[in-house]
Amino acid sequence: VAASKALRRVVVLGPSHRAAFKGVGLSGCDAYDTPLGTIPVDIHAADRLRAELDRLKDETSASDAAPSSGVRAALSRVFGSGVGKGGVTCPHVALTPAIEAAEHSLEMQTPFIGYALARRKHLLPDAHAVALVPLMVGHVTAEQEAALGLALRRAFFAEGATRDTLVCVSSDFCHWGERFGYQHLFEPGRGSAATAPTRFDFDPAAQDAAAASISQRIELMDHDAMAACAAGDADGWAAHFERTQNTVCGRRPIGAVLRGFLAGAADGSRGPWRASWVHYDQSSACQTAGDSSVSYASAVLWQAASSE
Repeated sequence: VAASKALRRVVVLGPSHRAAFKGVGLSGCDAYDTPLGTIPVDIHAADRLRAELDRLKDETSASDAAPSSGVRAALSRVFGSGVGKGGVTCPHVALTPAIEAAEHSLEMQTPFIGYALARRKHLLPDAHAVALVPLMVGHVTAEQEAALGLALRRAFFAEGATRDTLVCVSSDFCHWGERFGYQHLFEPGRGSAATAPTRFDFDPAAQDAAAASISQRIELMDHDAMAACAAGDADGWAAHFERTQNTVCGRRPIGAVLRGFLAGAADGSRGPWRASWVHYDQSSACQTAGDSSVSYASAVLWQAASSE
């Protein structure tokens, strides 16, 4: 962010923890205030996303008349064989200031973004300003999740478009403990592999799950989800939650990016999208049933060059 002169906007997706609504909520604010300054909201970018969601519904409503081959290929990768049997999109709603003010998933990212933008202004004093595009994800189905991801990719990362947008997804990972109503003990199979730097001295390829502490089992469970994401396996990501009911609050926003970018495959000569997990941690190491913790993981998503 700090070194990018082309950057014009940062799209932030986060789950809705308090307000109940269907689809994706679009910001009605003019700006977000942070301890490091004010970040304007890019209303026009939200309009572009809204238009792509509406266009996607029109394209998937066509019965036999296929859209352009490139569009149909992208839709088929994301939605499967059901394309053309009814309109598929993600509903969009206008957020009220009260809903935005009560939600922490979006605002908690803004100080970090503000810090990076302050450094950018110092390093690149002549660069244009960068705006925020807050997107709050409410209740969505798997199809709507995929539609949101594909609309994001088409709105801001279309083939030939200037790479001027950064997407940030806000989420914790496992919330474990009685106070969260979740105390599942994950039992991985031998051969499970860590997908990011680990905290604990436990080798799942060599040791039985019975030898693992609660905190280690939580980590192994989180890594099971992270492995599906890194592999671009959208169905594997969804299957993880079916098996474990893991309490990842940003499951749907992450799933949208996974289906729209990683599972959506390449969109031209620039090559496929890839993800790499770079850090993992927990708020505390659970040892007994009376303990609790929240997991945190960070990943980088990028579009590889066609030669990679």
